[in-house]
Order: sequence, then C-alpha cells, then structure tokens
Amino acid sequence: MTAADLPTVSVAIWTCDQEKFIGHAIDSVLAQNYPPLELVIADDHSSDATPRIVADYARRLPHVVKPLLHRGDRSIVANVNRALSACSGELVAILDGDDMYLPGKLWAQVGVFIREPDVVLCRHPVEAFDDRTGATLRLEDPNPTQARAQALDLVAKGNFVPTASSMMRRAAIPEGGVPLGIQNAPDWILAIETARHGTIARIPEVLARYRVHAAQITNIVTGEEAVFLDAMRTLSYVETRYPDLAPAVVNGRRVMSAWEAYRRLTGTSDIRWINAGLRTALRHDPLGLRLWRALVAANTRYLLRVLQPNFRR
Repeated sequence: MTAADLPTVSVAIWTCDQEKFIGHAIDSVLAQNYPPLELVIADDHSSDATPRIVADYARRLPHVVKPLLHRGDRSIVANVNRALSACSGELVAILDGDDMYLPGKLWAQVGVFIREPDVVLCRHPVEAFDDRTGATLRLEDPNPTQARAQALDLVAKGNFVPTASSMMRRAAIPEGGVPLGIQNAPDWILAIETARHGTIARIPEVLARYRVHAAQITNIVTGEEAVFLDAMRTLSYVETRYPDLAPAVVNGRRVMSAWEAYRRLTGTSDIRWINAGLRTALRHDPLGLRLWRALVAANTRYLLRVLQPNFRR
C-alpha cells in the first residue's frame, strides 16, 4: 500500500499552559513518520509560552501543523470541540498536551481500521510515568481482556479508553463534539457516542505515555471532585439521551463511584473526604464487601493514628 492509499490521520492535541510539555507531545506525533498526517493543536488561551511554541511549529511545518490559538474565555470542552471540528482526516487520534505517543502508534491503529471496517474506536494500553523522574509508575489498561467491545460495555464498565490511546473514525464522532454540560473530562462521553456507531477494538501494544504531574486535573486535591462529577454528568446524559444504553448506567455509577472512593483512599489522608467517597460508593453498591472493608480499614487506621500518642504516655 502506497502513501496515497493510506487514510489521512488527524491528530488533535488540546493544551493550556503546558509550555514544559507541549513540545514533547508534538515531537512524539511528528516522529510517527506517518505520511498523510494532519496535526491540529488547540490552545485554550494559555498565559505562558505555549501559543508561541505551537506557532513556531506551524511556521516550520505549515502543511502539517494547524494551530488554533484561542484568546477568549477558557473552556476545556469548547477547546476539545474546536480541535475536533478542525480535523479533516478519515481517522482522528487525540492527545492531551502533556502526554506523548510511542513509536508505531499511528501505523498500528491505522492497520486495525483498514482490516476491520466495523471498528470505529481503537484503544491500547498506556504507560503512566512520573514527570519528575521519568520512571514508569503503572500500566493504564482498563478492561484488558475484552478485545472487542460496544458502547454498552463502555457505559457499564467505566471509561476504559485512555485519552492518549484513542483513535476514531471521524464519520462516527458526534457532530458538534462533546456536549457542553460536560466540563472537565470530555473523553468518556466522546468515546461512548463514537462507539454507538460500531465496534471498539483493543490492541495489546503499549503505544503512548501518560504524564503524572502536580498540575493535572486528575491529581488528588482534597475536596476536588471535578473528574468524578463529570463522570456522573456523563452517565446522566447517557441515561436521558440514549434509552438503549440506559440499562448499563446503574452499573456505570457503581463502577465510577468505587473508582473515586479508591482514588481518595490512595491519594489523601483526609478521613472525612475518604469517608464521603466511600459512603457515596456504598449508596450505589450497598453489598460491596470490598467497599465495606475499605471503610472499616480506613477508619481503623485513623483511630490508631489518633490514639497512638496516648499509648506512648
């Protein structure tokens, strides 16, 4: 197959105040050496050097890089939608401005779409790494045993398509992009609505890196619930809009509330915030033995911390 026969891939990068990272993200896309490539970079009114860096790449590679340098009010979802609407390729891959692709990603996923015309969304495992040290922290590979899935699975099992792993058929992406009621985490509803038009395929190769750093929205800050609230908004939207997917929403709420509870357990020592998360999870899954055990264990650890100084007297 010649370059002329290959489908054009648009890579949509969305970014804001990521001057430290955006060059790495862009370089990782350009290093794919995939010939029919369009790189759309949407900056959401950054206050640092990010727009200048993006503009410099566009100046040097005008036939590849399409800059969208927004200067109005900030909105994560509006920025995502600007990027998606500017993509002209048959296939669209997405990337946060602080993450990176690994070599061979685009070629591997394009092959899936060529071989399997029913596939509208392709995913793969992603390596999470520490920004300070570069060390690998874990493998992000939710739902690893399901090689083929549908939108119903994606609702019932929670979001198992990491952003950096996603490639979609542009024809299946919802017209207008992500609903504006989703505020901070648009990737799940984007995947669900795309998957309604076909099959989700998983390939086993690790083909992207997810950067873990203090400024990201998923970083644990006591009291911060932006990502969890967007997950609940996503499920409410699906329940109202898609009757065929509504039966899976009950389990989706159970899965996402448990995910939030365990995220708090591993990310903070604030017992009141941990308890609030566990109680929410138990409302959706009152028979969840793991949640009850976690609740007891967390409070036991807290009591031991409080009582320990008294034992030393």
